[in-house]
Amino acid sequence: MADTPLSPTACHACRREGLTVLDGFEALTRVTSDCKPWPAGGQLAICRGCGTVQKPLTAEWQAECDAIYKGYAIYQIWGGQEQPVFAGADGVAASRSSRLVEKLADAGHLPDTGQMLDVGCGSGTLFHSFRAARPQWVMAGSELGDQTKAVVEAIPGVEKLYVGPLTDISGQFDVITLLHCLEHVPDPAAFLRTLSGMLTPTGVIVVVVPNHARNPYDLLIADHCSHFTRDTLSDAAAAGGLDLQACAEDWIAKELVMVGRAGGAGLTARQADPAVAEEKARAQMTALARLTTVAKEMASRGPLGVFGTSIAGTWLSRELGDSVQFFVDEDPGRHGRTLAGKPILAPSAAPDGAQVLIGLAPEVAQLIKPRVDGYAQATWHLPPA
Repeated sequence: MADTPLSPTACHACRREGLTVLDGFEALTRVTSDCKPWPAGGQLAICRGCGTVQKPLTAEWQAECDAIYKGYAIYQIWGGQEQPVFAGADGVAASRSSRLVEKLADAGHLPDTGQMLDVGCGSGTLFHSFRAARPQWVMAGSELGDQTKAVVEAIPGVEKLYVGPLTDISGQFDVITLLHCLEHVPDPAAFLRTLSGMLTPTGVIVVVVPNHARNPYDLLIADHCSHFTRDTLSDAAAAGGLDLQACAEDWIAKELVMVGRAGGAGLTARQADPAVAEEKARAQMTALARLTTVAKEMASRGPLGVFGTSIAGTWLSRELGDSVQFFVDEDPGRHGRTLAGKPILAPSAAPDGAQVLIGLAPEVAQLIKPRVDGYAQATWHLPPA
């Protein structure tokens, strides 16, 4: 069936008309996906058919995205270095890409040779990790613009950067990856159907998206139009004609990883409960609004710091303004830099008597707190429930 254009009132995932707009979101300031402050406004909605939380495809949202992508520069504030992720209570750091490749290899999806395509590859951070694990593979990337063409095609093992629509890409691939791409796509099922036709008979599509059920800050990203849970991502994969191989919440903290093969029926029994999904989204908005109030109260007890310097830290820096005196990060590559004009410190360098809000997704904050409690010169606070 040919895909007809979506209307602004239709669900991205199941195409059902009649989205329910969630009141209160318009009062929250936002952040772009490349970590820049963005004004309050916009809409957040839910589909009462499939439970997908999403930004309606209004002309205003499209215009905002055009403005964001015009000056887009992922990882720019960190010198182009991919954000590390810290696994488990021991806090061992690795790049998101290397952790994904390791998990795919362990699951048996990466033979010794093959061809891979990274859709929305940016400057090619995934290619470095992929080549280190599978040096015999031939790699290619896809982007809408050619700004990173020279950088990507200079990476050893990369054959080509395709620029333009997916229909311009030739050949078939054993692995097609979409790392933090699908949440930007207004019609994810149609997008996955197109990609499934580019797989070899045994090939897989690998999707990595934020898990909004575990990370309330995902709702604040202005250019994300779909906010996935495990159920709604599985639904999108099935509607896109994929036979689901895995949909994991524990490969990368606060993110979902989906692996699918071509050949699915393109149909799905909806699993997400719209009432539960709406309750979760409303609770997250309430918690985000309360977070700034709690943080400002902390500032009355000593110098206020915020742990985290990416999406959450950028949002809190805008919300709290001069109440924040410093930021804390475990990544040594960020120490000595600044965010919003405030210094970024190692946990051990937090000032005496400081109050530090671990302003991250709750599951990540819970892992970090036992590590930083040892730096007793400061008091370390989890975000409110």
